[in-house]
Amino acid sequence: MQFVQTLKAQVIKYKWILLGTVLAVLLALATVFGVRYYQFRQSPQYAYGTFQAALASANIEKLAHLVDFRTITQHLADETIKTFPFFLAGPDQQGKISNLYQAQILKILRQKPEGNDDGLINDPVVLLQKPLYVLPPDIVPQLVRNMALRNVDSTSQMITTSFEHPLLKRSFPVVLGLTKSSDGWIIRDYLNAHDTLTSFRAILEERLRAQRHLLVLKSKKIQQEMEKTMEIQSCECQAGLISDKRTLLIVVHILARNKTGLTVKNVNATTRITNAKGETLLERQLNAVDPTGPSEDFSHRWTIELDGTSDEGKAILAAGPLSCKPTWRTLTLSNSRVFHTEPLPEQLARCTKHEDSHPEGLCTMEVFTFSAPQEQPKEKH
Repeated sequence: MQFVQTLKAQVIKYKWILLGTVLAVLLALATVFGVRYYQFRQSPQYAYGTFQAALASANIEKLAHLVDFRTITQHLADETIKTFPFFLAGPDQQGKISNLYQAQILKILRQKPEGNDDGLINDPVVLLQKPLYVLPPDIVPQLVRNMALRNVDSTSQMITTSFEHPLLKRSFPVVLGLTKSSDGWIIRDYLNAHDTLTSFRAILEERLRAQRHLLVLKSKKIQQEMEKTMEIQSCECQAGLISDKRTLLIVVHILARNKTGLTVKNVNATTRITNAKGETLLERQLNAVDPTGPSEDFSHRWTIELDGTSDEGKAILAAGPLSCKPTWRTLTLSNSRVFHTEPLPEQLARCTKHEDSHPEGLCTMEVFTFSAPQEQPKEKH
C-alpha cells in the first residue's frame, strides 16, 4: 500500500511532465508516419495503385491527373503514320489521328465492358468471316487484371499489362512509361507503341492472305459445281472486218450440255480470246437468256464489235487463228438456285493510294473500327 501511495504521489507531482512526454512521443510518431505517408503518396507504387483503381472504376477525372493522354496519343499517332501512312492522310494527319485516339479512349472508358462470343469460337474459317474490330470490348478489365509495376530507376518506372484479342486469337503486350515530375508520378508514354502497331499490321496482312485463300477455295468449289451443271463442250471464235474496212466483228460460239435434271434459265460466261501462243487478246462477259432443259445442248453465238483500227483490233486481226476459253460466272436454275462467282479481290496487290508499297486490302479497309460490331438480330420466320 505504501508503494502505491508513493507512486500515485509521484504521478500527481510530475503529471505535466509525463503528459508532455506522452504528447511529444505521439507527435513524433505522427510526424514519422505522416512523412512516410507523404513519401508513399509521392512513390511510383502509390501512383500505380491509384491508376489501377481509377482504370478499374473508369474514373476519368482521376485518370486525367495520372495520365498524359495528349502526349501518349500524339506518340501513337506518330507510330500509326509510320505503319499505316495512308490512314487519314492529308493536312494535319497527326492531329486528326491523335484526336481520334483521345475520343476512342473516352468512349471505351465510358461504355460498359461487355464480352462477346468471339473468344469461344475456335474455327478459323468462322473467325475470318467476322467483321474486324481493333480493340476487344472487355479491354479495360483485361488491362487491369494483367497489370504489374516494373522498376527501372529513381525517375522512371514501367507499367506492364496485356490484352487478348478474341477475334485475332493474339495477345498484345502494353508497356506504359511512369515518369517522376514536380507533380508526382505521371504516365507519359506508350513505350511499345511501335511494336504493337507493327504487330497489328502483320496480323492484318496475315488475315488478308487467309481471307483471300478462303475466297479462292470457295470460288473453286462453285466453279466446279457450275462445270458439272453445264458442261462446256467447245468454244469457237472467228473475227473479220466488214465492208467499211474499219468495223471488226468477232463471233464467239459456245456449245455446252445441261447435265442436271433442272432447266438452266440463263448463263453468264467470262470468255478469254487468245492467239496461237495462248496470249489473251480480249476478255468479255457474255450473257444469254436461253433456257436449256435437262440433258439438252446449249448452243449460243455472240457478236462482239470493235474498232478494227484500234490497238486491240489490230492485235486480233494480226493474230491469225483465234481460240476462246469460257468459264461460267453465273448459272440460274429453274428451282431459283443461282451459282455465281465474283472476281477475286486483289487484296495483296500494291495499293495505288500511296507511293509506298502497301497491300491493297490495307488501303481500302476500315483499319480502325474501334469497337466490336453489334450482331444484327435474326428475322423470325
